[in-house]
Parts: sequence; C-alpha cells; structure tokens
Amino acid sequence: MIGYTDETFRPYRSLTRAEAISVLDRAIGVLYNQKVIDFIIVEEANINFASDYPRVSNIHADRLDLLVKTKEKGKAYYLILPARKDAPGPEQIITGRDASDNLVDSRYYGQLELTADEQIREQIRGLRSATSYQLYLVLEDEKGNLTEVTTIKVTTKRRTSTKPVTIEVTSVALDDKSLTLEVGDEETLVATVLPENATNKAVTWSSSDTDVATVDENGVVTAIAVGTATITVTTVDGSFTDNCTVTVVESEPDTYTVIFKDHDGRVLKTETVEHGKSAIAPADPTRVGYTFSGWDKDFDNVTSDLTVIAQYTINTYTVTFDKMVGIQKQIRKRRQQRTEVM
Repeated sequence: MIGYTDETFRPYRSLTRAEAISVLDRAIGVLYNQKVIDFIIVEEANINFASDYPRVSNIHADRLDLLVKTKEKGKAYYLILPARKDAPGPEQIITGRDASDNLVDSRYYGQLELTADEQIREQIRGLRSATSYQLYLVLEDEKGNLTEVTTIKVTTKRRTSTKPVTIEVTSVALDDKSLTLEVGDEETLVATVLPENATNKAVTWSSSDTDVATVDENGVVTAIAVGTATITVTTVDGSFTDNCTVTVVESEPDTYTVIFKDHDGRVLKTETVEHGKSAIAPADPTRVGYTFSGWDKDFDNVTSDLTVIAQYTINTYTVTFDKMVGIQKQIRKRRQQRTEVM
C-alpha cells in the first residue's frame, strides 16, 4: 500500500479476496487491542465437510491426493507444511503463508471450488519422502464466512531406490565338449550362463578355423571341410568362456537298395547303390513261351530305394500246311497195303 497526505493508505493494485481478508483481520486485531472497538460479531460459516472428509489418499514419496467434499457449496483453502512448523492462521492458509508470514511454494497451497455433495480431488506434488506434514484446510461459505482450521497429519512414503540391482555372471558351460560332424552337417550348441538370474546373460560365439567349421550368433555350428576347429562361447559380462572341439569328417554318401525281380516275384538280384549312381541289372531272365523285353523302370541316377520288375512279351508261332506232303503220305500208305496182301 501507499500513503495519502492525511496518513491514510490506498492499495497500489487491486486486492484479492484473500488479501482483503488478511488486511481486515489484522486491522480488526489492532482496533480490538487498542480498545477502539469493544467486540466483534462474527457470523458462523454455513458450510461443513461431508462425513469422512477431508482425507488423503495415494500417498507416495513425493505426492499425495487431497479429497474434499462438503454438504454445501463454497470454497476450500489448503496449505501443507512440514509438521515441525507452527500452525498458520486462516488468513495465512488463504494467502499461502506460514506462521511466520513467509510465502510458501505455490505447489503447497491452493483454492478449491466446491459443489455440494461432490468430491474434489487435488494432487499435491513436490513433497519430500519420509517426511511428516500438517495439511491445513479452511472452508468459506457463499457469504464469505470462514470455518475453523481443520488439520490432517500425513507422512510421505520413503523413496525406494530406482537403480536396478546387477547380478553378475559367474560362469558359462556348453552342453557338448566335442562334436564329430560330416561335411555339410549342422549342430546347435547350448550355452548355460550362471547364475540363472544374472542381469546380462548375453554371449558371443567364435570359431578357431572358419574354413573347417563356422558358428553363428545362436550357436549353430556348420561343418565346412575336413579338419578340426574349436568353437568358443564368451559371456559379455565377465568374459567367461567354454570350448567345444569340432571334428569334421568326409560325409558318407547316401545309399539305396535296388531289387530286381522276375515276373513271379522271385528276386533276381539285390544291389546297394550310392546316391546318384546307377544299378547294374542281372542277366536277362528267361521264361518259357515268352521273350524278355526289359525292365519296368529306369535305374540310372538312383535317388531312392527301387524295385525293378522284369518285362516279357509272349512268343507267337506260324503253322503252314503243305498239300504235296499229304499226297505222298497217301501213296506210301497204299503201297504198303499191297505188299501185305501179296
């Protein structure tokens, strides 16, 4: 405020309701102490908290929720201070000041507009963990009358560490210490990292001779050429290792069975043939009245087991009747009869 020449004062800006109440409260106190007035008549506020209100919920290390509900329409002013501080008066709660009249952080006080029988939730943030607070509230009815101060004691939760606990790796082991593979074969090695709850169980894989055997990031070993290679697994955490000796040998070719059978199912020959090679047929079989014509399927480039059946064609004949031969037989027969009569 600034002064007039008659020693009265005027505000240098418009006052808020809360500031006006504070000024009037102080002025009334001064007048009362100086016996300028003998008594003050204060109208009782026509506003009350609903049952079980006010209260707090969702208490965390740095925040909490204030729940307010009244039976009548009006306003609520709140102020939260550490429990060790002196209790403020109504006007200090309204203006956001502590008992020493120091302005507090704007996060710690506020005003709520209230509707009858409707819960209002206000979150108060920026609190210290594991700290006891006093939450002060004053209600104001529609005529501007204030209630007595209501106090809630609350303690924030202790802040838990957000830093994750690291469980270090102590060892790694492969499920196989040696493998024998044929060229072209694959085998998967399994690495067990201990302890089971280790934070970082990642591993890397390597081969001592990639010309002989390779290994991918999943531990899949591929045999490339004849020789010996060492596959090593290494933990990212701690660089623990384990090894597997891989011996690569020449691959054995796949073989198949080829069976040659006659028309009646009789086995003529059984032969084992390597993949892609040809079988050798037995001697051509014979069958009375028939001529062997070949086999029912090809047996070159064998890629599976085969049963080959002999094939035949039936023989045919031509019968020729000669007339002169018949006459000659009749003449010989008649001569023979004459000789016998004589």
